[in-house]
Amino acid sequence: MLNRIVIITSRIFGQLPFSVIYGFSNVLFLVLYYVAGYRKKVVTQNLHRSFPGKTPKEINLIRRQYYRYFADLLLESLKGLYMKEAEFRKRFTWADPHVFDEEIKGHKHIIMLGSHYGNWEWGSVCMPLYLHHQLYGIYKPLSNKALDNWLQERRSRFGLLPVKMSQVARTLVQEHDALAMFAFIADQTPVDVENAFWLRFLNQDTPFYHGPEKLARRTGFPVYIYKIERPKRGFYSISFHKLTDDARSLPEGELTKRYVAFLERQISEAPQYWLWSHRRWKRSKPANASVFR
Repeated sequence: MLNRIVIITSRIFGQLPFSVIYGFSNVLFLVLYYVAGYRKKVVTQNLHRSFPGKTPKEINLIRRQYYRYFADLLLESLKGLYMKEAEFRKRFTWADPHVFDEEIKGHKHIIMLGSHYGNWEWGSVCMPLYLHHQLYGIYKPLSNKALDNWLQERRSRFGLLPVKMSQVARTLVQEHDALAMFAFIADQTPVDVENAFWLRFLNQDTPFYHGPEKLARRTGFPVYIYKIERPKRGFYSISFHKLTDDARSLPEGELTKRYVAFLERQISEAPQYWLWSHRRWKRSKPANASVFR
């Protein structure tokens, strides 16, 4: 039943013009913020703990801005599942088309780190339109297998190849000769907090997956982070910033520290575009875990 609801809804929104999409979004914001109060306690707590120096008025402003954007994000994501190439090229632009020239000339694979900031869904769908590398999106499957298969099919129509976390090593071996980019959404909460990297992030001890850094240290691939900006409603720009040419030359944990520092700066610049309704700090730090400084 859920499959049909999601598929039918996305097909409907996929055919609507953006003027109508944002009309619905304005109503959805009112429902989420004033009527349902969707995860309002979670958002409020996350903001207060992340920005202890801000006044209650400032926190309330960010919270309201976040819900306005979150409503847009939900409907843009549905729309994006059926958007055409020309529309993506118009609305999701590439800041520097030559950013990966060095890796292309040197036939180097790339590890790409992203986050739940801006419209990451549009980014994952349309990035292959601009890349010479084959993009592999590392993901954790949904429990609903039919819905997961449909979502991956829609997301991959421009060339993205979804890869389950458990199959990354196999994919590396199979695609050894192809010019590849392995993309991770790296700000998710790991299940295994005992073996996670713990860092100070937004004024809180926060666990991060060790997988991206482990892969980078094992392979020596250059590592980038992407930054999504929103110049105006319905339009985005993506830029890429190199974190290291070779993580094997860095101390353990340094690559993850660089990722966290970059993301924290981006969130501080425009906090309303990060996913505050996510229970990012739901797990406590084990007594034996050390925090990388």
